[in-house]
Amino acid sequence: MRMSADKTFGDTLIYMYRLATFWLVLLLAVPSLVGAVENAGIVEGIWLSNPEPVENQPVRIYVAIHNTTSGDLEGTVHFRVNDQLLDTMRINALSGRIIESWADWVPTAGTSTLTVDLRRTELANTASGTQAVAVVQPLTERTIFIDTDTDGDTIGNQVDEDDDNDGMSDTDEAAAGRDPLVYNEPPAPEPPPATTTVATSTSEPATHMTTATTERTGLESLFEPSATHNTLARTTELITQVKTQLDRYRQQRTAETVATNSQEAATSTDKRSPDGTGSLLVGGLYSGLLATLSWLLGYPALVQLLLLITLLYTLYRVARAYGRRPD
Repeated sequence: MRMSADKTFGDTLIYMYRLATFWLVLLLAVPSLVGAVENAGIVEGIWLSNPEPVENQPVRIYVAIHNTTSGDLEGTVHFRVNDQLLDTMRINALSGRIIESWADWVPTAGTSTLTVDLRRTELANTASGTQAVAVVQPLTERTIFIDTDTDGDTIGNQVDEDDDNDGMSDTDEAAAGRDPLVYNEPPAPEPPPATTTVATSTSEPATHMTTATTERTGLESLFEPSATHNTLARTTELITQVKTQLDRYRQQRTAETVATNSQEAATSTDKRSPDGTGSLLVGGLYSGLLATLSWLLGYPALVQLLLLITLLYTLYRVARAYGRRPD
C-alpha cells in the first residue's frame, strides 16, 4: 500500500512539473504573440490628388500606413482598381511613424472600386531579429464615380455647363435641338455696316477739293540726313500746309458760289444782265487759277525746283547788276 501511495505522489509531481513548464513556455511566448497582433495597418481611408477626378486625367491615389509596433515595419502596398493590380510600392516605417504610399492612375469613365492592402509585412527588432507579422486592417476599399469629360477641360460633364466647349451652353443647345456633346463651329461675326459717303455737289470734280496731306515727297528724298535734307523737308511741309489751306478756301468759295447761284436763280427774271455774264467769266478764271495752283502745290519737288531756279536767276541778275557798276 505504501509503494502505491509513493507512485501516485510521484506521478502528481511529474504532472505538476509538466504543467508548470507549459505555462512557463506560454508566458515566454506571449510577447511575440502580442507583437503579431498589435502591428501596423493602413489608416482608414483612400484619398485622391483631385477630389473630383474625370476620365483620362491623371490622378494620384494616396493611403497612409501607421506603424504602432516597437520595431521597424517593412511591407509592400498593393493598389488595385476593379480587382486589377495597378501598382505596388515597398514601404519602410519606423516605430510609431505614419508614412504615405501612392500610385498614379489614369481613370476611365464609370464607377471604379479602389482597393489597397498591405502584404509581405515584416517587423525588424534588434532584440528578437526579423519576424513576419499580420496587419490589423488587411484591406481598404473605396468606390468612386469617374465623370465623362467630352471637351477635355478637366471639368466633368455633370458640372460643366458647356460639355463640347463650342461657346454655347448645354441648355441653349438642347433648346435649339442640337447635341450638347457635339462641337459646332461658332457663327462667323457679322461684318460692320458699310459707311455711305454723301457727295457734295460742286462746280468742280471732288478730286480737286481734297484737303488731305499729300503723300508726294520733295527733293529731300534725294539727300541723306543732313542740314540740306532738313531744310528741304521743312520746305515740303510748308508747301503741304499752303496746299491744305488753299483747298479749304476753294471748298468754302465753291459752296458760297453754289448758294449764291441758287439764290439768284430763284429771284432772277427771264433776261440776265450783261454784268452777270462778266462776273461768271471772272469767277471761272479765278477758280481755274486756284485749281492750277493747288495742282502745282501737290508736287513739292516741282515747286522746290521752281523756287531754286527763281533763286538762282535772281542771284544771277543781282550779280550782273553789280558787275556793270563803274568803279
